[in-house]
Amino acid sequence: MSKQDFNKDCWYKEICSDDCLTCRKYTCIKLLMQNSNIPENLHHPIPLDCGDKDLKQFKRLAKIKDDIDDFVYDGDNLYICSEHTGNGKTSWALKLAYKYFSYVWDICDVTEPQVLFIFVPEFILALKDFNNPLSKRYLDKIKSVPLVIWDDIGTGNLTQYDYTQLLTYINTRQQAELSNIYTSNLTTLEQLSSKVGDKLASRIYNTSEIIELKGGDMR
Repeated sequence: MSKQDFNKDCWYKEICSDDCLTCRKYTCIKLLMQNSNIPENLHHPIPLDCGDKDLKQFKRLAKIKDDIDDFVYDGDNLYICSEHTGNGKTSWALKLAYKYFSYVWDICDVTEPQVLFIFVPEFILALKDFNNPLSKRYLDKIKSVPLVIWDDIGTGNLTQYDYTQLLTYINTRQQAELSNIYTSNLTTLEQLSSKVGDKLASRIYNTSEIIELKGGDMR
């Protein structure tokens, strides 16, 4: 097979010998990506260099990635945090989602979201845009998909309405034993509590495995 027979956007082109034109895996995972709310410019993994500071943390995240099917099946939660920006928090959360897609693409309904990526500051604003309300279907999916990535949680201060909404969705998911991955620049429970309140912070921080990245900006 010649190189041009491969779809240049395929995640598996370097390790796969199938013809992209007839590859069901590529088609299914692409659809799962589109349904996940992951921005298109983030649809492909970004190479990361852990350096010396985050070797242990990267090894742990790689282990979680290898076992992501068990992680999601067990309803586990993960809090990836760092005082620094651009050092892999969101990229790692997405790597875990990509790996999950590679497990479920042939056993799930790919027309339905299996993962939702929620950029929390944008989500909070959208919840209050009553001229363009979020669809009930989308909001219901937040409560029921196997995995939600809550990206950049704890940015800015929450109003009472913001707090109530976030608490409702996160609490509903936890009661249903559904998995969550949080990313944040807040590294302690006290810092998180100062932004989202004690009750919500406890729901997030105390039910998650905490992985704090120490490295600097890699962008």
